[in-house]
Amino acid sequence: MTAIAKNSNVDLKPLYVQENLLNPLLKAVVAADGLWDLRIYEPLLKPRFSDLLLAKYDHEVRKMATTTGTRRKYQQLVGILKRMLAYPAGKSTVQAIVHDWQQQYPRRSAMMDELSRLNW
Repeated sequence: MTAIAKNSNVDLKPLYVQENLLNPLLKAVVAADGLWDLRIYEPLLKPRFSDLLLAKYDHEVRKMATTTGTRRKYQQLVGILKRMLAYPAGKSTVQAIVHDWQQQYPRRSAMMDELSRLNW
């Protein structure tokens, strides 16, 4: 019998889903870089862990905004913000992010333009 090393490249998230182990699944999703896993497992996790998923979105979207980008990148950021609005505390979180970005990145005209299109 072989043991799987803790740091191996084995993705256990599908097993967690199969076994309905939501806490380990949440931990793995939050620990993963980016939003890919969050979007995959969001429907399963959102009913019980909306606050933690929203915090993950907050962290990732702020990290994404630290580097300048094309208008397409800013459109993607606004798309993520729109997704965040569907969470219970999403509106206040998004408002805080937009306010912070307006203060931090006022010279990014494409970003400011895309943020102005965010329909609350």
